[in-house]
Amino acid sequence: MDLIIQKLEDPSVFHYKDLWLRETDNARLLILEIFAFGVVKDSKGIKLSPKMRQKLQKLTIVTLSEGYRELTYELIQSEAQLDSFLQVELYLIQLRHFFEVKLDPVRKVAHIGHFHDCRDVYNNEKPLQVVKPRITGSTLRDSLAQWRNSINNK
Repeated sequence: MDLIIQKLEDPSVFHYKDLWLRETDNARLLILEIFAFGVVKDSKGIKLSPKMRQKLQKLTIVTLSEGYRELTYELIQSEAQLDSFLQVELYLIQLRHFFEVKLDPVRKVAHIGHFHDCRDVYNNEKPLQVVKPRITGSTLRDSLAQWRNSINNK
């Protein structure tokens, strides 16, 4: 478990699907599932170190950014369970390797621009225990097919 905790606490590592796919121990599978595909609310009842909690809070923000191009500080603070708007801004800046962001501190809104990276994508490789991902391999394929059809129909 020590190697997994090191990876979860490493500030430069944000992708855990490969570890999750190789893992066989149920306790480790659960925590890796949450970090690969989940958000803060999925960790209810699981003890996380402060560094692990911060990482999951950041991954929650990345998940939010994949669904919305404009995020209110209030939504981010609530979903990522952050203490302040200052922490919201700090985490958004620290996530610049995932996406471009423009902060509007007056309106308390973050505008998400170009993406550089994304969360791991669940593709039904094995059953999930707690996480219910909004974006999966099949939803991405469906979205791309709809987009292709809309272009072909023009």
